[in-house]
Amino acid sequence: MDRGENVIHKDVNQRLEWMDVAKGIAIILMVVGHTSIPKSVSNFIWTFHMPLFFITSGWLTNWNRNTVQGFIRNKSKNLLLPFFSYSMIVLCVKCLLLPEGGIPYLVYWLTHGWDGIALWFIPVLFVALVISKFIIGLREDQLIVGGCITLALLGDLLSYYRIHLPWTLSSIPYATALVIIGYFAKRSVGYMEKYKGVIMILGFGVTFIISRFYRLDICFNSVTPVFLLTIGALSGVAMTFSFSSLLLKTKYIAKLFQRVGQETFIILGLSQIIIVVLKEYTELGSVLRYSILVIALILFKYIKDAINHRLGIRIL
Repeated sequence: MDRGENVIHKDVNQRLEWMDVAKGIAIILMVVGHTSIPKSVSNFIWTFHMPLFFITSGWLTNWNRNTVQGFIRNKSKNLLLPFFSYSMIVLCVKCLLLPEGGIPYLVYWLTHGWDGIALWFIPVLFVALVISKFIIGLREDQLIVGGCITLALLGDLLSYYRIHLPWTLSSIPYATALVIIGYFAKRSVGYMEKYKGVIMILGFGVTFIISRFYRLDICFNSVTPVFLLTIGALSGVAMTFSFSSLLLKTKYIAKLFQRVGQETFIILGLSQIIIVVLKEYTELGSVLRYSILVIALILFKYIKDAINHRLGIRIL
């Protein structure tokens, strides 16, 4: 490998590192966003923390690697299989340990899906990726942009008329638009590296201003006004990306966020139900409760790795 190839290889690795850092920041903000923080802070976080995951999926996906059938098979294995496993865990806890559980909750889950529990994100992401595969497969940028705008407007229409479909299906059009935006955003990495300080400051300002007037909630497809909320989402994501790139200079802090970003499935799947159980059965303060959450998630991470290694397939 010559010097030029070394530089390229190093650059690609660094990009993946800051992307993991960004995902780590976003998943921590997801946990924080579901606590009793002031509404102004919550609105700021919600403006971009979930859009970041859709955009990074569009950014990181290799759209040319597989046929449509191969793509669906791969995403089913990597997304739907773990989703089913985590869903069974949460369902068992809900039905057996919590007063609102039992058969009535199971029936509600079958007909409505996860609603406000973060696991809603996985099937929406899966469908959004599959639709994006077809649209990006058109090859022509004008057609892809047209598809993206059409889906965003469809999401806005569903939001405006408050059409809520079971299993968060009404969120799919806007989520797909964000995935496609991620596909295009990958081309801007050079500008982000060059102007990351400016982007971070401007991104914070724009996101803060928009979040003072509007709240984005992709789970319940609250995406109106779609243009302003998308600007806020992109600004917040760009801010997080730029901040993550700067964090790489602080080796140990960056490594911590990177590790968290590599375990987003566990945090997304289990953090809320662990907190709910702790609130139900203990009277612990917030600090102790979230300290136990961190310990439980770390423990489950090692259990998950052992199970996946033993079975030779990622089921968690």
